Amino acid sequence: MSRLSAAAPDDLWALAGGGAGDVSVVEHWDGRRWRTVHTPSSLSGAKVLFHDVVAVSAREVWVAGSIPRPGRRQAALLMRRDGGRWSLAGGVPAGAVSFGAVAPDGHGGVWLGASNYAYDDHRILLHFDGRSWTYEKAPRIDNGPAVFDMAKVPGGDQVFAAGGNPSFDEHSSGWIWMRR
Repeated sequence: MSRLSAAAPDDLWALAGGGAGDVSVVEHWDGRRWRTVHTPSSLSGAKVLFHDVVAVSAREVWVAGSIPRPGRRQAALLMRRDGGRWSLAGGVPAGAVSFGAVAPDGHGGVWLGASNYAYDDHRILLHFDGRSWTYEKAPRIDNGPAVFDMAKVPGGDQVFAAGGNPSFDEHSSGWIWMRR
């Protein structure tokens, strides 16, 4: 298992798999046992990589990730579970190749961190207010910016994002973003 999020002690969500040649799956703990939760039927047969999960409440769960497409640019993926059904999140702005982090905003929406892998594309911090998506200004760095993790401070509106460029060499740089 790679990521965990809990809405309650008997309502835990986890991401598993996603390694080289492995398939990502969503798992749910109901207080007694783990079980694999089926994702949207439109993903059947597609290899997906899930990167983050957040349980906003007992009824609402978001999963962020990507869909590798051999020979083409990979596609960003965002799913929402509302009640007992998963759906692909609609209206997400184009441009990102991967969604790597998701956090609740405390008002029925979510913050989303993206990776674009384009040197001039800094649209990597997104906010969904329950109706529409907007971009937030991200720190300016070179070499394909990415958001690696996000966290909301409980009891307030403050949210943090950690990111950088994923070049993993001497030209790497990192940053922390904060919104009050």
